[in-house]
Parts: sequence; C-alpha cells; structure tokens
Amino acid sequence: VFNNHPEDFEKKLSHIIPMGRMADINEYKGAIVFLCSNASTYMTGHNLIIDGGKTIWRWKQKKILPKKQLLL
Repeated sequence: VFNNHPEDFEKKLSHIIPMGRMADINEYKGAIVFLCSNASTYMTGHNLIIDGGKTIWRWKQKKILPKKQLLL
C-alpha cells in the first residue's frame, strides 16, 4: 500500500507489479467488506490475494529484470 514511500522505492516496486503501481488503501475495502459480511459465512478458508498481479507475474520477473533489480 502506498504510504508516502521514497520515490526510488515506489519506482522499483512498480516495475515488478503488472498494474504498474502500488495499491491504494481504498482498493482493499471491497475484500474486507466481503469477508466481514454474510456473503462469506460459508467460507472456511481461502487465500484472497490482492497484489496487483504480482504473485502470478513472479515467474516473468526473472526473465524481465536482472536479479539485482528484483525486490523480493
């Protein structure tokens, strides 16, 4: 989540996120409302990943960016 991070950090991280930016705090609200609502009462477990596509794009990072540029 963007929280006035240094510009250098934000730029490097944005290069390894498919959406090209860090999340805004408001982008998590829908998931939080769902998990706290009756719509999720039958859920017993799940990984709800909200990361701008970074998780599924990880395999591409190694091909696109030199290792020294990866933020892992």
